[in-house]
Amino acid sequence: MFPPAYTTFFLSLIAFWAMLLLKENDGKTKISMFLVFTLLGMLGAQAFMLYPHAVRVILKDPAAALLDPTAAILRHTGPLMFIVFIFSALAIWKLAQRKESGWYLALLSGLVMAIGAFPVHYLRPTASLVPADTLAPSVFTSAYWMAGAQGVILVILLLIPFFKDRLFDEAE
Repeated sequence: MFPPAYTTFFLSLIAFWAMLLLKENDGKTKISMFLVFTLLGMLGAQAFMLYPHAVRVILKDPAAALLDPTAAILRHTGPLMFIVFIFSALAIWKLAQRKESGWYLALLSGLVMAIGAFPVHYLRPTASLVPADTLAPSVFTSAYWMAGAQGVILVILLLIPFFKDRLFDEAE
């Protein structure tokens, strides 16, 4: 069945993209903003989902969170996901104001996501996006691997002068 929440999600996403693309900017700036803002939104949304997941696993079995490496890694990752959520929201806000601090916050969001997500993928290979017994866990079904990869992609985009030069005003 089609989840009703998807309707709200897609309408909000279309409105978000429309606000970016309808603003008066040259084509290169629109492309830069579209890619960076979309990745920031994806990272923030994933971090908003992965942080409570870490808390839930830790609280479910506190002993395992101390002794079992597959659960203990979430003690490291959970707080990092919370930081990514906060930083990505602030980065969107500051980049919308065309402030250089938004670029730094976006860079930190991508770095922290990669640092937090990849270790979980390798220590918890069964943390998958698909139901058990349907597909084998892989980089294509792992929420953590995809989040880490998106963090790396964001960092790479932000370091490319084409993107960096179009995200904030130099006069700041």
